[in-house]
Amino acid sequence: MSRQERSRALILAIWLPQWPLQRLLLKSPDLQNQPVVIYQQTSRGPCVAVCSDQLVRWGVSSGMPVAEALALGRRRQSLGRGSTRNEKEPLHLELCDPVADRKSLVRLAQWCHRFSPIVGLEEESSPETLLLDVTGMDLFAGGEDAFITQVSEQFRERGLLARLGWGPTLGNAWALAHYSSDSVETEMENLPVEALRLSVKTQQILARLGLGYLRDLLSLPRAELQNVAGAILLQRLDQAMGRVSEVIRAIPSPHHFSVFWQTEHGLLQRESVEHVMQHQAADLCQLLKKRSRGALSVVCRIQCQDSVDLTFRVGLFLPCADANHLQRLLELQLESITLPAPVVSVSLYVLQDAPLVIRQRELFANRISQNEQDLAGLVDCLNSRLGTDCVLRVFLQNDAQPEKAYREEPLIEGCATKYASSVNRLPFSPLGRPLSLVTPPVKLPVTEKRNGQLPRYFSCAFQRHHVFRSWGPERIETGWWRRNGVRRDYYRVETTEGLRFWIFCCLQTGEWFLQGVFD
Repeated sequence: MSRQERSRALILAIWLPQWPLQRLLLKSPDLQNQPVVIYQQTSRGPCVAVCSDQLVRWGVSSGMPVAEALALGRRRQSLGRGSTRNEKEPLHLELCDPVADRKSLVRLAQWCHRFSPIVGLEEESSPETLLLDVTGMDLFAGGEDAFITQVSEQFRERGLLARLGWGPTLGNAWALAHYSSDSVETEMENLPVEALRLSVKTQQILARLGLGYLRDLLSLPRAELQNVAGAILLQRLDQAMGRVSEVIRAIPSPHHFSVFWQTEHGLLQRESVEHVMQHQAADLCQLLKKRSRGALSVVCRIQCQDSVDLTFRVGLFLPCADANHLQRLLELQLESITLPAPVVSVSLYVLQDAPLVIRQRELFANRISQNEQDLAGLVDCLNSRLGTDCVLRVFLQNDAQPEKAYREEPLIEGCATKYASSVNRLPFSPLGRPLSLVTPPVKLPVTEKRNGQLPRYFSCAFQRHHVFRSWGPERIETGWWRRNGVRRDYYRVETTEGLRFWIFCCLQTGEWFLQGVFD
């Protein structure tokens, strides 16, 4: 279908191939020149979900067991001759994180609101395609070609590999983005049946009948097609050919709340700057209250004469529109900043917001709600005083190695979206693990060697302890796919002084280590 034949409605599909891998490379640029495998846990063990192009050339494919992928990588690297520097880099394994992938794609969709007010994602469990309704937007960019070129260049500047397809319907744009050629304009009839977004079972039925392209389906009567694969085949075919439109489930654009203050004569005294920020915080909170929104992250930018701008961010535990609380947090941040020159402008803008929690005033004070507000105020003050990286929360992870069985995240940054923990049920009793772990484990001097058996005496913190009784051993081993695997025998020991420790023996070296202390 030529561009002149398209109707006035215009849908833009932006496909980001191998999005989990692109997101990882943007997060860790040092992996650009290294073979990467993103794997997922399946009933058959860890299998490849996405891998870099270099591994594809070696024969690694999606769904392949990680053991087979590692074997192919080692075999290729062992050849040595003719290998480039990139092919000699060690293979990097990364566990698939669909929650982070979707969260990052939603942020990218919100960034795309600069191109269209209606932006959504494809309806898949692991989406990789952005959908934009850009009807009429090309008029503001000097034509359709200029608009598409502008969108493509901005994605390229962000370091993203994107394939664009556009047409009168969602199905038409999606098919062109995934299966059209970049060099020539592809006719819809020449696209494969995979462009119809059919289920794998339906695709297999069409393949057995020798129907591999859309032109094969268009040459048959519609009644026969419905008998072969049902009404869904006709619906997908009409959507791809631009006959039937679809609704894009739009992602709401982030609200923009900002205030700005400027003066010709710079402010020399810090008290004057604080007075300006007080009024700025009141105006910003007034804007938030009008929309029933609360700030979760506020950025303050201070411009000084003949100097670089000073920028700092304030994070909040709960959505907040309280001007006094916000002003107090801004002052805590300002105390740690040295003003190099007179201040000529101050601006505040909300980086992240959420619906404001409004409760009806109760006749009797609710201690629980009051404690929640007090906790939020304490967390906000600690975060402003110590920094985001010092106020953390912990999530459990599925990992046999105790020091890697949890992950730390900033408490403020992670409160707006709930993180889905990968642990559904603890594989051990909570009483069998100490509340405090020693990371990294501390080596214990043992007075006697007993060939891997539990010693009767050991030294810890310049004290000699006598083992009174013990429970164990509990064997813990990491997966074979981890490069530096561990094999340990853990014991819970109680000394004659009544102290309880969690110690283990490293089976590779025979040495003993302290992992935790029971309270």
